[in-house]
Order: sequence, then C-alpha cells, then structure tokens
Amino acid sequence: MVSDSDLSANRPAPSAQKMGDDFLFEHINDAILIHDLAGNLLRVNPAACQRLGYTRAELLRLNLAQLDSPANALRYAERIRQLQTDGHLVLESEHRRKDGTWLPVEVNARLIQWEGAPAVLGVVRDITRRKRAEENYRHLFENAVEGIFQSTPDGRYLRVNAAMARIYGYGSVEEMLASVGGDIEHKVYAEPGWRAEFIRLMAERGWIQNFQAPNRRKDGTLIWTNTNARAVQDSAGAWYYEGFVEDVTEQRRTLEALRKSEERFAAQYKGIPLPTYTWKKLEQDFVLINYNDAAYKITNGKITQLLRRTAQELYPAEPTIQADLAKCFYDRTTLQREIKMQLYSAGALSDLIMTYTFIPPDLVMVHTEDITQRKQAETALRDSEARYRMLMEQAADGILLVDSDSRIINTNSMASTLLGYTRDELLQMRIADILVPGSLEHAPIPFEALRQGKTVVIERMMQRKNATVVPVEVRTKMLPDGTFQGILRDISERKQLEKTLQGMLNVQRQWNVELENKVRAKTAELQQLSETRDQLLRQIIVAQEEEHRRIARELHDETSQALTALLANLAVVHGLPAPKVKAQLAEVKASIVEILKGVNQIVLDLRPTLLDDYGLMPALSWYANKRLGSSMRVEIIAPEPELRLPSTIETTLFRIGQEALTNIAKHAQASCVRMTLAGTPDGKHITLQVEDDGIGFRADLLGRQEQTDRSHFGLLGMQERVQLIGGQLRIETAPDQGTRISASVSLNNPLIEE
Repeated sequence: MVSDSDLSANRPAPSAQKMGDDFLFEHINDAILIHDLAGNLLRVNPAACQRLGYTRAELLRLNLAQLDSPANALRYAERIRQLQTDGHLVLESEHRRKDGTWLPVEVNARLIQWEGAPAVLGVVRDITRRKRAEENYRHLFENAVEGIFQSTPDGRYLRVNAAMARIYGYGSVEEMLASVGGDIEHKVYAEPGWRAEFIRLMAERGWIQNFQAPNRRKDGTLIWTNTNARAVQDSAGAWYYEGFVEDVTEQRRTLEALRKSEERFAAQYKGIPLPTYTWKKLEQDFVLINYNDAAYKITNGKITQLLRRTAQELYPAEPTIQADLAKCFYDRTTLQREIKMQLYSAGALSDLIMTYTFIPPDLVMVHTEDITQRKQAETALRDSEARYRMLMEQAADGILLVDSDSRIINTNSMASTLLGYTRDELLQMRIADILVPGSLEHAPIPFEALRQGKTVVIERMMQRKNATVVPVEVRTKMLPDGTFQGILRDISERKQLEKTLQGMLNVQRQWNVELENKVRAKTAELQQLSETRDQLLRQIIVAQEEEHRRIARELHDETSQALTALLANLAVVHGLPAPKVKAQLAEVKASIVEILKGVNQIVLDLRPTLLDDYGLMPALSWYANKRLGSSMRVEIIAPEPELRLPSTIETTLFRIGQEALTNIAKHAQASCVRMTLAGTPDGKHITLQVEDDGIGFRADLLGRQEQTDRSHFGLLGMQERVQLIGGQLRIETAPDQGTRISASVSLNNPLIEE
C-alpha cells in the first residue's frame, strides 16, 4: 500500500502558506472530497477517511459513483452540468461506508480549478442528527390527533397523515391519496364554491385560520371541517399549501343547537346564550328551581328529574359549588370560577366556566359554559409550541425570529452559542445590535422581497458578545403571522477553506505565468532557429543558383560553341568532294574529343566518380593534382586503410576541400598545400584540415562582407555547408601567415542521412 509519505517523497518543500492551508484541509471537521468531472477522487481529508472507514489510499482509488447513493449516481452528469452553469450546488445524498452502511450527508459543491483542469470541491456534512430530527417530525406527523395535509394550489394532495384519512373515512393514507387524487374540489368539498373561496383567501393573505366548510366522507356522509393553513414555497420556488384539519361536525351541531336555544332563551331569560340554572336560597342550602332550554339540552332532559333538589344532593363531590352559591348570595355580587367536573350527559370530565349572578331577593342564576374544546385547543397549541421549540433546539443552525421592527422575539440555543449571548440578552436586542456596524447601510434587510414570499439568502458579518466577528450565512423567510425567521449558519470554516483554495489557485496562476513565460522564451528561441534555418536555406538556394549559372555558362561558352562549330564542320563536309571528306572528318573527330573532355570536366566538377568509388581523400588528391598541377607541392595525410564516411559527410567535406583548393589556386600564391583527415579517439568526430603557406588575409573581414563583395563568398559557402550537417568550420589566417581551414563533423548527428 502506498502511504501519504511515499506519495509526497519527491515533492518540493512547501511554503509556510501552503503548510497552513494543508493544516486546515487536514483538520477541518467536515469531510472534503476533491474529484475531477468524471468523479475520480483527487484528494480527501482525514475526516472523509474516518467517516467512510477507508484509508486515504483506498479512497483515492475510488470513483464518486462507488460512494454515492444509486439515485444520485444516476444523476451525476446532470449535477455536473448544473455546477458548470451555477458554479455551486447543495444537495442531500447518502454515502456508502466501507462496511456497507449508509451515511446521510449534505454536500456543498463548488466548481474549482485543480492542477490546471476543472474539478469539484465537495464539503460533506454528516446530517445524521438532522435526519433523526426529521424522523421525529415524521413520527409526530403520522401520530398527530389533527389531520395534517400538504397540497398543490391546483387541488392535488401531496401528503396527508393517518388522522386526515380517518377524518374522511379512509382506511389508510394511501387509499385517500389514490381516491382523491388531484380532484380535491369534487372529492372532498360537499358543495361548489368552497375550494375557490379557500384559494382566494390563500392568495390574498398567504394563510387561513378557522376556515370551516362542508365536506363529504368516503361513504358520502356530510361533515364539517375547520382548517388552519398557510402557503409555503419550497427550495425550487414552487408553492404548496400545508395545514391542520379538525372535524368540527359535532361542534357545528352544538353551535346550531345553541343558536336555537338562545332564541328560546331570549324569550325566557332575556337572551342569555348559555345553559342557565336558577337556584333559590332555602335555609342552609340552595334548591334548583328552574333551567333554560340549553340546560335541558346539555343534560339530555335529565334536568327535569333534578328540579327541587338541593346543591348538596346534586353535587356532593363538589363542595365549591355550594360555597360559590353562598358567597354570591351573601355578597350580593357576581363571581366566576373555572371547574372540571362530569356533566350529566357524558362520562368524561369536562372543563366548565360557571358564572354566578345574584338576583334579588333570594335567587342565584348560574350560567355554565363548556370550555373543554378550548382547553383541548390550548393544550394542542402548547404541545405544538413545545414540538416547534424542540425542533428549534435540535436544529444544527442558529434560529432567530424577528418582528417587523427588527426586534428579536425568539431564538434557540445554537444562536446563543454562535453569538455568545444568553437567550434573555438576545430577546432584548435588535438585528442591528448583532451585526458589524454599517452592515445594514451596505445591505439592508430586503423586507419587500420577504413579504412577497421569497426566501432570501445573504452572507453577513456578525459581532459576538466578546467583540469577535463571525461570517454567517443567513436564510430568511416571512412566516404566516408576519414575523421573519432567520436561520444562521457559521461559515467560518467554509470561508477559511475558500481562502485556502484561493491561495492555492493564486499559486497555480503564478505557476501558469512562469510556464507561459518559459513557453514564450522557448517559442522565441525556436523562431530564431527557424529564421536562421530560413536564412541558411536562402543562402543554399543562392549558392545553388550560382552553381547553376556557372555550369550553364561553361556549357554555353565551351560545349555549346564547340557543338556549333561541329555542326558547321559537318555542313562543310556535306558539300566537299569525296577526297577532302576524310581530312575534314578527322577534324570533326578531334572536335568531338574536345567536347567530351569538356563535358567530363563539368561532370567531374559536379561530383567526381572517385568520391563514390574510392572515398574522400583519393578524390581530393585527384582534384588537387588536377587543379594545382605541378606548381605546388601537395601532401595528403589520411588514415590507413582508407576511411569511408557517410555519403552526406563525404560530399560536404569534399566540397569544402574543393572550395579551399580553388581559393588556394586563385588567391593564395602558395608553394605547399597539406590536407589532413583525422578522427577523435572515441570515434565520434571527424575533421578535415586544409592549410597552405600562402599570403593569407584578414579573417576579421569575413563577418563584414557585403553580398556584393564576393571575394570571400566561397568561405561563407563552406560555413553554410558544414552547418547544415551540424558541424563547425574554423578559419585561421593572417596576412603573410598562410591559411588553415578545419571542418569538424559529428558522426552521430541525426541530421546526417546515410
């Protein structure tokens, strides 16, 4: 197995900045995965290894598809396209640990450059606790007494709980969803127009409270429901409704009966709306002497059997009733008391408010109000608030509730931990008190966008109690009651990581600049070489043209004229008498011989056959004797036996020697010429040297010769020839000191062709 130390053994020593960046990368709590666009992991931190159960080397051999949930793995290409468009992506997934278990995670991904190529930086947060909280919420949702629903504005249920299904007479949630489908208006509401009214109210206010409407159960029976709901916008910007539904059929029936009872009571008891009992003081007790229709109704008529009974007889277990009757009677006052007791018509205890009113001279009228449902609603509200508080306290982020005046009206413990204030201290503060001074002037709270139902996400710098500053991502939305909820997430680590990555990108950019400079310099060098090559090619072309002109001139001046003369002689022969033809043909033959000598001379000048048949030094020896004749002494020094060289080298060295001998014959006024061919001991180089004892010349004039000055053009041609095969030419001369020309060539040069 390859360890991290093996992988970094040959790396250059990191800078202090890079060491700091690596320290943060290695010690951050969240897992970090860097991978290319194909999903191949490029770098991981220890937190990723620890949570997934792999070593670093094992992880770096994996592709993201081997870790990601199958559903997310299938959408990988779509996620990459979204990243390339937005540069940032947040999603939930599950990662498979080495032991096969699944870890719920939230992935915050950004598109970055990694070693010159696009890559993805994923900050992976373990959301196990959040998922447990969501599971707790799901448990509450499924086991709530009230019906809970989520639906689309166009009338399709997205989600209902078991209580909701029971209210409408369905055996299960699935049966209700399948039966109602997308037709809430016709499958739920008993009468037309109610659904339209519901949508109208939601559009106007964004919430509905105590919306009572006639509904039909699965079996067609009529029920009345009371709905409290709000409009919610999901993360994708789509709107849906969610709310609570309560079956108030019995309550509606009771209220209707109460309304009718009140009409009767108006005639008997001057419009008193509640069940009313009239007690008369008799000795030491009170006797029930009258009741209203509401009292009759609530006791199912049993009240008639209770007339003329004393309070002690009727309420032996409730001595407070007797005491309250006596107090009201003797104090001549009105008093009210809340009591829990069993009604006549029910076996369960009910919550009642009993109002005692003295009626002179000896009566006490008692109005009884059943507040059982109100108590139940208050209890449900407290339970709901407790659940909401529990969810707030279990949240991994800080939560603040703010009113329209920017006052903090509620918070959770994570917000206190993040900002360093106690809950009571925060409840005495405004938003401006926890922001860095000037923040609101620079970026005001977007109340208008929030009132339009939008969720606003903004990064702010918040000031803790200890005066330190923390960067926070604030996600704000408006709640149905007109308050604003802000979710605070500490992004210090993210900011530090972004800073670290930015530093790495800056270093990468610097490397790119240096590389570009090197490439630019190399390009200039290659361009210079190209220009040098082009110049050499131009000079070669000029030399070739010069050679062609010389050959053409010789052919014209010698061979062409000789042939013309030959033709003239043949014409003469044609007109001569027979005796003179023989003599004239002899002259023609002599002319042909001379022409052949001229042609052979031109051929030998172009390339002597001796060079191909016997090699370099024999060809140069022949040319020296031919060119110099007996006027100079020629010495030849060459390896024995004759050294054969590649054709390109032999041709080049022959032309250099040929040009040197031509220059000696024309200009040197020498008496002795020495030609030497010698190789280096390692056999990698060969050198041809031609030297004479002539008058020499000034070597410094070679580099300053104008193109029109051709006195040393042959020497420049030698330099060009030897450079074409990667060799070097050295010229040593001075006035009256003779001349030495040395041409050295490498036998291993790739420019040389066999």
